[in-house]
Amino acid sequence: MKNNLTVSQIVDFPKGLVWDLFNDFPNVYRFNPNVKKSYSLNKQRSGIGAERQCDLYQKNQWIKERIIDQVDGEMIKIDAYESSMPIKNPRATLYFKEKEYKTEIIMEMGFDNKIPIIGSVIAHFMIKPMMTRMLNNFLIGVGKHLESGQIVTNKTNL
Repeated sequence: MKNNLTVSQIVDFPKGLVWDLFNDFPNVYRFNPNVKKSYSLNKQRSGIGAERQCDLYQKNQWIKERIIDQVDGEMIKIDAYESSMPIKNPRATLYFKEKEYKTEIIMEMGFDNKIPIIGSVIAHFMIKPMMTRMLNNFLIGVGKHLESGQIVTNKTNL
């Protein structure tokens, strides 16, 4: 991976509750303000091999993802194997750390540039800041959803 970024967020909920959200892999739209709708691409709803498609709020943007590694309650690794986004080979790993009655979610993401040379400049100045903002909003959305029970959208005040 040529480009790597890490974001984290502490939410005021126990790790088991946070894990339950992520373990329902197809329904990420409920707490990710970047995702307009998401749905399962196979019969598996959790664990290694579960697949989903996320349709983003940006026009004609979508991503197909699968779980490629998981340690229950601790870590989930996701491969975005097909996408309309201007990056290739995106992979993300989420870690869940208990902090008393709170949970720290750490998300590491890596991706390659679609355009070899000029892509590095575009990635550094445009794509990485955009992805960092999207991933931060995603993690903030977890806490918002758990607080309210409501679906988090691109209109939710984060």
